[in-house]
Amino acid sequence: VSAVLIAFLVSIGAGGFGSLVGIGGGLIIVPVLSTLLGYDIKVAIAASLIGVIATSIAASGHYLATGIADRRLGVTLLVATAMG
Repeated sequence: VSAVLIAFLVSIGAGGFGSLVGIGGGLIIVPVLSTLLGYDIKVAIAASLIGVIATSIAASGHYLATGIADRRLGVTLLVATAMG
């Protein structure tokens, strides 16, 4: 079984489990990538972070279009996060 297939299946399971119990899937994905699949911990964390960023970008368009998101707060948090 290829590493890509294992990572894919674990990601689906982590997302499902995370949505049921209210935790991020990275709590499961990062250890699996680093211990079971042998990726460096920095790579595993980066992969998890990319998933969070992709989900956030995809959802933000909808939230802005429907007026759910507060643009001023979003920009404030963006600047604060970028500054570290």
